[in-house]
Amino acid sequence: MTSGADTTTDSSAEPSGSPRSPAGLIAVNALLVVVLALVTLAGPTPASAESGGTEAASQPSARPPARARGEYTVISPKSSDGNTGVLVVIDSVNEEMAVLDWDKTRRTLVVTGFRDLTADSTEVIGR
Repeated sequence: MTSGADTTTDSSAEPSGSPRSPAGLIAVNALLVVVLALVTLAGPTPASAESGGTEAASQPSARPPARARGEYTVISPKSSDGNTGVLVVIDSVNEEMAVLDWDKTRRTLVVTGFRDLTADSTEVIGR
């Protein structure tokens, strides 16, 4: 006769990895879609409303000014070394241009150049 604790486990308990009803997941996804739709339809909030109205004009803001939504043109020219992994992105609304290069080793786009076209167009060119 041995005296000791019973080491058997209760097999009627539900395993922790059991599949659950998808109704809860569907409800959460539906709620997230509704919230996304409300945020999208509400649009951007004016800067004066965010910071408290008329006081915002007299106090410097910690946030940069709101950037206008851009209208982009993307060009993929062939570079002088034959590399076709270059993109030129022109934002005609904000008048900016960026040159992006594909880095094969890191598999990501890298900004290799940026120009403010407004500043370039107002610059006086000397000889």
